[in-house]
Amino acid sequence: MESLGWLTESAVMPKKHRAIEGVGAASILDLKAQLYRTQEEARNPAAPGAVVAAASGGEFRRAKIRSAPSDPLGAKNSGVDARAHEYVFSALCLQK
Repeated sequence: MESLGWLTESAVMPKKHRAIEGVGAASILDLKAQLYRTQEEARNPAAPGAVVAAASGGEFRRAKIRSAPSDPLGAKNSGVDARAHEYVFSALCLQK
């Protein structure tokens, strides 16, 4: 049996190539060559154009440093404060 170019576990058949009107074989070959160059530059960060392309694409981002409160239990929550205020106010109204 001859190899059809995909894994035997895969049930997906490869799609047949369709010709694009107005696009010649040379244009598609140029596009494939450029795609190959771009993928190789992305794999090899030592290439001079790869760092510039990756940095302009936003691939290298650092995590934002968040400042944590010095005392995690001392941080105030406005919703809790508002409910506490309502509770105290309603308790005072019920006592009168």
